[in-house]
Amino acid sequence: MGRLVAAFSLAMMVNVAHAADVVVAQRNHRFDPARLSVKRGDVVHFANAENVVHHVYADGKDFAFDSGDIPPGGEFAFAFDKTGRVVVRCAIHPQMRIEIDVAE
Repeated sequence: MGRLVAAFSLAMMVNVAHAADVVVAQRNHRFDPARLSVKRGDVVHFANAENVVHHVYADGKDFAFDSGDIPPGGEFAFAFDKTGRVVVRCAIHPQMRIEIDVAE
């Protein structure tokens, strides 16, 4: 029984270890990069590298998140827990757009 618990615990650690942290910079009123591919479980950090406020949200029905206002130097993180494609926008700066593809 002890070996089974140890094996399960190790398997869970391996799954968590595969999750990545990815940074998307918000600069020059753009997302950098403008297109991104991540894996399910990855965490995307939207980092405000400007001297203005940004407000990130998912534009679609498959993913739902809204950062609220992100002050200069601040960030918002979202863990993608399912696969699909999402368009992310800034509610303050309509020209800001990024497509994120989430794969298994």
